[in-house]
Parts: sequence; structure tokens; C-alpha cells
Amino acid sequence: PGASPEDRAVLARVYAALEELPVDERIAWTLRHVEGERLEAVARLCGCSLATAKRRISVAHEKLERLVSDD
Repeated sequence: PGASPEDRAVLARVYAALEELPVDERIAWTLRHVEGERLEAVARLCGCSLATAKRRISVAHEKLERLVSDD
């Protein structure tokens, strides 16, 4: 409620960009960057290897940067 209009606009772009991601990437990125989970926990919660979790987070991060900056 106390967010500025600019902050709300950025959040809206981030949420819209998250919707564009494949589910496995969105879950891994959210666990890491929103929930603050350690990489090992992300891998365990996603049922994948640590390398796969890192890759999903990295790919999601790159896609989000592109999607948000394109708006």
C-alpha cells in the first residue's frame, strides 16, 4: 500500500514477466529470490540436481531482465 506509483509499475512488470516463464524456471527463481532459499534447498524442493537448479535460476534471471527492460 505504501509503494510509490513507480514501484508499483515495476512490480507489475516483474509479475507479468514471471507469468511468461516456464513453470520450472519460475518456481526455481521465486524460491531463490523471493523466498530466499539456499541453492541446495531450491534443488531439493524442485526435485532436481544443484546444477539444474542453478541453470533454471540463471535462465529465468536473464529472461526476466529482458522482459522487464523491454517494457
